[in-house]
Amino acid sequence: MNEDVVKESQEAPKRRKRTKGLAAREVLPSAGLSFESQLKILRAYVTASEGGTKVVTLERIAAITQFSRFTVSSCNAFFAASNFIDREKNGYRPTEGLISFIRQQPWNEEQAKGFLRTMMKDTWYEKELRVLFGINPEMTAEELINALGSVVSARTDQKGALETLVKFVSYAGLVVTDAETGKTRPAKVLMSEGEPLPSEVELGLGKAPLVPEEKRIKVGGVAATFAVNLNLTLDITTGTPDEHVRKIKDILERLGKEE
Repeated sequence: MNEDVVKESQEAPKRRKRTKGLAAREVLPSAGLSFESQLKILRAYVTASEGGTKVVTLERIAAITQFSRFTVSSCNAFFAASNFIDREKNGYRPTEGLISFIRQQPWNEEQAKGFLRTMMKDTWYEKELRVLFGINPEMTAEELINALGSVVSARTDQKGALETLVKFVSYAGLVVTDAETGKTRPAKVLMSEGEPLPSEVELGLGKAPLVPEEKRIKVGGVAATFAVNLNLTLDITTGTPDEHVRKIKDILERLGKEE
């Protein structure tokens, strides 16, 4: 008997059987690849597209990652639903958010995760996490997986996909796990109505606009009063939120100093 046939017959019983029934109502990550391997595919999209300038085919990603074309394809529905990639006529293209995440990750991983959270905004699972944690402020990882599975009517053989989903949201910082209790709870950014601008949070400006401030100067030896109505425009296309806050603080401190 052919050795390949013998090998295949020996491995066949080890393969996980697919449970009959409808798929989950919402798209889930691929259950056939680890979370780390799926990050590898995301990096490949950015590299192969040359920073988003080119459309990438499944064959190209498969060649780079050494995964099969089918394996790569199994990840793309979740990637697209999470705003990581866009479907194009002849393939896929990474989004600006994914490009920013992949480029910044080696230098400042924690700040890079902010791009993931932005891309995940308003996805089905981000919305469901808000609801679930609104009911139960703390859950074990197993309880969270089961709750998400129940919400989307997932099959029992899709538990691996749900586990990967929890790894995605945990890595992105939407949920955090207490090291002592092992309980998972929502991050503050998840339960807020949206991430406020750093200037509103850290500078305490709230929603109120800056009001004109009166100043007194001497013009030709005569004291004069004038009002300054200040409008600040901050370039946030580069830099981090912390850097943006520091810039605003520096501007306000300089304006507050008397010459």
